[in-house]
Amino acid sequence: MKGLTGNKSLWRKLGSLALVATVLSGVLFTGAAPALAAGEGAPPSQEEVGNRGAPRLEFAYLRLQHAAEDQAMHMGHAAEVSDFIQGWIDELAAGGEDVAKLQAALDAFEAKLAEAQGHYQAAKAVLDEHAGFDENGNVTDREAARETLRQAGRSLRDSRRALKDGAIELRHAIRDWVREQRPRQTEL
Repeated sequence: MKGLTGNKSLWRKLGSLALVATVLSGVLFTGAAPALAAGEGAPPSQEEVGNRGAPRLEFAYLRLQHAAEDQAMHMGHAAEVSDFIQGWIDELAAGGEDVAKLQAALDAFEAKLAEAQGHYQAAKAVLDEHAGFDENGNVTDREAARETLRQAGRSLRDSRRALKDGAIELRHAIRDWVREQRPRQTEL
């Protein structure tokens, strides 16, 4: 039977393992020492408490500005679609087709587009006023900033919803009209 000193390869492996563990623990825990020494657990100052949540409000304000730009682009595309469909309806009417349902659906879509533009203008006015924010989008008054975000967000949601509902109704009306125009098979 070999003694504890007789198995040199085992001791070498254990020694290497202990050395690696020591080095890793030194690397892992030396980064935490300066942070703990700097007073990580100290209570925040009054300035830090006053600005807490400001980056979140500023980011939300920036997102709403981008959403307003996107909504303006979508409404521009919707107006182009409206013009295109009006041209298509005019061609069908010139060819003798009954387009009353299509024209009614397009008129309803244009009414929804006007509603969406009204909501968009309200949101844009709130964002342009930027109550609670300075010209650079930094928070100056947290409560006013929150109210700005609420109002603009609500108006943009209403605008998006009106445009989406109008587009869905128009698409369904066109689909139904096309189905009505298909020749029907007669039963034998």
